[in-house]
Amino acid sequence: MARRKKREGSSTSLSILPSKIELIDASNGNVKEFNTDHAQRILALQTKMGMGTYTLFNAELYTYDEGSRTIKQNIKPEPSEGDSFIEPS
Repeated sequence: MARRKKREGSSTSLSILPSKIELIDASNGNVKEFNTDHAQRILALQTKMGMGTYTLFNAELYTYDEGSRTIKQNIKPEPSEGDSFIEPS
């Protein structure tokens, strides 16, 4: 029997993304949940073909990078406790 090779070198953005992503159909407003890899393929195909109305539902959390054809998480830097120093008076 043939052995399957493990896929190595995959995008690190997949490891921080959830397993499912919601896409919204802009034409009728329906929201559907897809596996993350399937959602990336949908967005890549509609970008390539110039057809389709799906966009990311959680636009403030995720963005679609057309160059790499992947969904990336918007990471907002959180201030740590050591960032601000208040001098005692």
